[in-house]
Amino acid sequence: MKKGLTIIISILWVCSQYSCEKPVLDNPYSGDITPDITIDNESLDGAVISNSEITISWTPNIYAFEFSFYLFPVGTTYSDWISDTTASYTFLDEGEYSFFIKSRYKEGEEKEHPDSLSFTVNAVPENGLRIYPLYTEVERSESFVVDIYVEEVNNLTGAEIILTYEPEIISLDSTFEGAFLSETQGDSSVTITIKEHNPEMGNLVLTLATALDGAVGLTGSGSLAGLIFKASANMTGSCDIMLSEDSRIKKEADVDVELSSIVSGLVIIK
Repeated sequence: MKKGLTIIISILWVCSQYSCEKPVLDNPYSGDITPDITIDNESLDGAVISNSEITISWTPNIYAFEFSFYLFPVGTTYSDWISDTTASYTFLDEGEYSFFIKSRYKEGEEKEHPDSLSFTVNAVPENGLRIYPLYTEVERSESFVVDIYVEEVNNLTGAEIILTYEPEIISLDSTFEGAFLSETQGDSSVTITIKEHNPEMGNLVLTLATALDGAVGLTGSGSLAGLIFKASANMTGSCDIMLSEDSRIKKEADVDVELSSIVSGLVIIK
């Protein structure tokens, strides 16, 4: 009888330490709780990746049950607390990123300093052409800007850019000279013109050139042209802004350069 009573008391003691509803948020341990994680993608820190999507995962210690994180510059505020141990991102533009993650045992018992890692996306190779940003979300009737970027060009002197869009969902308002062209130095000048535009079909052809005597071509990466679109007032959905493989870039004495990569963009109308 004494042995049976001892077993019952032991069971009652264990039950008192753990909640039936949220056992992971009760503390059966004495002393300080230090939630912590180990980022599984440790080799990613400081690395350059050649794709525009990534999944970051982490392994918690026995005190870490919930996590909050963000990827800068995609976001600037921490997410809601979740129990998942992965975060996935797509449509990452070229550039530098920093991932920050906090862990906690329960509310009020949070790790003092977040864990972090930084990496660079370089998914578009030399002599590439792309839409920036790759992914845009807008409301109905909202105006927005996308840029046409070149990547790692050398002595670029001209281009003919052909693109299509879905006129039922978005409409083109205007175009303007991109920042990369605006940085042209010396006595050279830049012209950018709409060679063709069919707003009913959603077809657009732009031409640009660094011009006049002694013009210096453009070297590096940046925006050739900006496009101001407006979302439909009546429709929601997705719309591709497609760069054509017939687009061309030129260098020096009107020499065609083979485009190594052409990357289109996606717009979501909410």
